[in-house]
Amino acid sequence: MNRLRLNHFLRVLAGSAVLVGALVAPGQPATAATSGTWACSVPAGQTYTSVISVKYCSTSGWAPLYDTTPPSDGLWGCVVPSGYSSDHVISVSYCTTSGTGPAHHLRTPSDGLWVCDVPGTHTYDQVITVSYCSTSGTGPAYHLRTPSRGLWACSVPPGYSWDQVISVAYCSSGGQGPLYHLA
Repeated sequence: MNRLRLNHFLRVLAGSAVLVGALVAPGQPATAATSGTWACSVPAGQTYTSVISVKYCSTSGWAPLYDTTPPSDGLWGCVVPSGYSSDHVISVSYCTTSGTGPAHHLRTPSDGLWVCDVPGTHTYDQVITVSYCSTSGTGPAYHLRTPSRGLWACSVPPGYSWDQVISVAYCSSGGQGPLYHLA
């Protein structure tokens, strides 16, 4: 059983436990057969792979309980943590407590990778419109670049400036956009 199906199964199982009153007592750790830790909040720098509603994460009713995990390249996570990007987004039921929400295929940023979002440590030199970077229609995909002086890039990352700029069609998914020569 792949990890996505296992997490979905565990979410359904945990939801069933809620319905029959077989919850873990408040103050006791909730665990599952995954590599993550069940917690009432998602620590900075981590992601979560499923979420359920419980009463012991709030003093006033139902609140989310997250299956948190450290991010890794290739993991499907419900949020994209700092230092990561994603190259595919799908709509799933296990990333939200009601309805559907996005799951992101996490990627460690690297030069030449096509991604759905640009981390602050990188820039991009081309953008296209694709269906796999949005859960509703189309969205942008960016050709990721590791910034360096002398690179022509569509954005100026922190710590860089530029000494030339021109307008090009491939730096915008809807018309012309600036292309900067990083200095």
